[in-house]
Amino acid sequence: MKIELWPFDRIKPYPNNPRVNESAVDAVARSLQEFGWRQPIVVDEDGVIIVGHTRWKAAQKLGMTDVPVHVATGLSPEQIKAYRIADNQTATIADWNFDLLPLELADLQAANYDLSLLGFDQDELAGLMSPNGSEGLTDPDEVPLPPDEAVTQVGDLIVLGDHRLLCGDSTKAAEVARLMGDETARLVFTDPPWNVAIGLDSNPRHRQRDGLANDNLSPAAFAEFLRAFSTAIHQYLDGDLYCVLGASEWPTLDSTLRDVGFHWSATVIWVKDLFVLGRSKYHRRYEPIWYGWRSD
Repeated sequence: MKIELWPFDRIKPYPNNPRVNESAVDAVARSLQEFGWRQPIVVDEDGVIIVGHTRWKAAQKLGMTDVPVHVATGLSPEQIKAYRIADNQTATIADWNFDLLPLELADLQAANYDLSLLGFDQDELAGLMSPNGSEGLTDPDEVPLPPDEAVTQVGDLIVLGDHRLLCGDSTKAAEVARLMGDETARLVFTDPPWNVAIGLDSNPRHRQRDGLANDNLSPAAFAEFLRAFSTAIHQYLDGDLYCVLGASEWPTLDSTLRDVGFHWSATVIWVKDLFVLGRSKYHRRYEPIWYGWRSD
């Protein structure tokens, strides 16, 4: 592989580079200072960057006048585009071995090496090197299986810093009062059951909604259900109300909220990526949201 030393100004960034790399520039600049150039910038025959935009920005940040370059010849325009994407994407496929990585980090730490040069932030390093059995960089969206016996019980009020979470019934004014205390809410966003019997055993989606309550009520009972929760939150709301509900019970929701003392301002349309396949003549790809506030 032939590597040439080019003046910095001779290199052209690709204007449609799909990779967002600003957050990595400082780390790469420090890496260049510490380790030097170990990978050249790869350009096409016109001097446009294929691989190495972050290194190019890091060199610019460091005020470098000459940088090592490899000119990729013999590639079609399609191959150049594909290489530009593949070089970034393939780097994301590999995973760390979290049994071995902490050992390598510990060796560097013992040698008084500056671990900030490695690209991890302080929280990540602390987690990786924790003696308390940390698993390192885990998936933040990974949800563990629930315990056989629930830890949280009905009536438990959990304080989460400046926030509070009540395991209770929002249709009961006393429980809402216990949650709110002397505070008011600047915003309520709620998605009550739609009263479409999705929890029935005969419904093929039942297994997704096991234990769903208040979803197969009579018209009068559902109206009372909506009235109970909206009345309970009315005095504690000092801001906006967003309520998601299907079209079939929309008139009931609208009339109930108005009767309780809420002002309707707009119907917000929540557009989804995909529609839900069902038995309706029209497969909706949206949900309506009732938006308003207290009218008094």
